[in-house]
Amino acid sequence: MERYRFPKKKKTRDPTQKHLFSFLSSLVVVIVRVIIIIIMASLLHGDRGKMMMKIYHGSSFALAGLVPAAMVIRDGNLPVDLALGVALPVHSHIGLNFVISDYVPKSMRLPARASVLGVTMASLYGMFQLNMYGEGVSKTAKRLWRN
Repeated sequence: MERYRFPKKKKTRDPTQKHLFSFLSSLVVVIVRVIIIIIMASLLHGDRGKMMMKIYHGSSFALAGLVPAAMVIRDGNLPVDLALGVALPVHSHIGLNFVISDYVPKSMRLPARASVLGVTMASLYGMFQLNMYGEGVSKTAKRLWRN
């Protein structure tokens, strides 16, 4: 005996659900864009705010310990190299923003800060590539001092 199969019901979407989903998705996109703009603005002005000062001072202490450690370790150490690859560009970025605030005219500060941010991002990418696919920051520095 064959089993009876009920016909499948067509799923109909409620038009209000479609509009609600569209509204919520566009709202999420707007919120993400605002967050990105806020992050970029805080990165552009790297010398303002308590958090940037804490990062700057923390990177100073980190570099004070990491640079001698990288020179003492014989064959290089990936965690030390990765920490240097982040601490050096971040410390330089915030420090250069202090220089921009002190010495660059107000009309030229935004382009100067944007170029510093670009150089910082390129430095972070280059350090990551050197650490992951090359010989590492510490071995490269040692090789430069030897030659």
